Amino acid sequence: MEKLFTAIAKGNYKLKISNTITRSKYSAGVLALKLQYIGMCMVQEEMYEDCGNGYVVELNARQIISLFGDKSKHIYEQLRMSAKELKDCEIGYTNPDTKRFDYLPLYNDVSYHKGTFVMVFNKAVTSFLFHLRNKYCLLKSDVMMSLRSPYSYKLYEYLRSNCYRRSFEGADPDDNKYEILVNISELKYEMGIFDASNDKVVSILKSALHPNFEKAEKTANENKYVNWSHFRVCLAKIVKEINDCEGSDIEISYKKQGHSNYIRFFITLKNQKKQERDTVAETQKTAVITETAGMLASYPVTPNGLKSIASEAKYDLGVIKDAYDVMCKCKNVQNPVGFMRMAIRRQLKPMERDTGFLANRQSWGRKYSSAFYKELEQMIAI
Repeated sequence: MEKLFTAIAKGNYKLKISNTITRSKYSAGVLALKLQYIGMCMVQEEMYEDCGNGYVVELNARQIISLFGDKSKHIYEQLRMSAKELKDCEIGYTNPDTKRFDYLPLYNDVSYHKGTFVMVFNKAVTSFLFHLRNKYCLLKSDVMMSLRSPYSYKLYEYLRSNCYRRSFEGADPDDNKYEILVNISELKYEMGIFDASNDKVVSILKSALHPNFEKAEKTANENKYVNWSHFRVCLAKIVKEINDCEGSDIEISYKKQGHSNYIRFFITLKNQKKQERDTVAETQKTAVITETAGMLASYPVTPNGLKSIASEAKYDLGVIKDAYDVMCKCKNVQNPVGFMRMAIRRQLKPMERDTGFLANRQSWGRKYSSAFYKELEQMIAI
């Protein structure tokens, strides 16, 4: 279990989850959603106990606190509230037998007692938990653990679960762009913005294969964002949080379809391999900047100055060393950053003989004064 928790904490774990479960309909806080994610990970790794009518997953409060880094006194009360929120979690899906939209409880029971958080997954949802071959998505732990809003959490799950190609579309499998057209009322339902537990709302949603979400939204007792003018402000913040989230594998933009009640999302799946290469490149850049700082330890150079020198040399350490050697053979250099950047730009290299270099050094002194270097640094400082 510790190995799993470490992978989740480091953002290295991917949960294979059914699209049906990602569209579970309930109102819950972000802590409850994250606990559900961890519980699903434990089920995927078969870290559960079969109690006959369900799969029991137990989490110690200390493990939860260490995973989330929350040491506040309120965490225990929050765990009790999360248990209540998840207890009513239901999956909204199209029943293949009745050909109607139906609800199925995800849990038999969820409780928090004496420092232990217990989730008992309903065996009736077994087909949505194990041996998934289609209609599933992969949810990265670094994203799921970083999102701060329950609406962001549900929107990410919804959009990520819709990023797939149908066999009849004949699209390029390497294409990483998707368009998703969705009714705004249905989107609010997916995000848990209006109360779908109301009996009248449930009867409306169950009445047909394709539920009337607009009617359900109007019937709901609780609806925080009735008007589009209010909802679009909320949606803009949510989309920004997902796009800015560390490790996010999707880039989202959207556009409302005129005066209709529909919105079109444009999703771009980020190239994970490219991200890995970028991470390696950043590591290499840091190493070059650190090496440059060592060279210029005796000069009053700021971190931004070091970055500007390394950037001018395109992070080529050999080029930086040549410029440094040129500067070392010159006296009274008052602006090392400007000097080295100009030396790099002009591809200056130290001469093997001092006499040859002396003329070059004098030409620097004739053409460029210290005032020039100071002005140059101000112009090109990053």
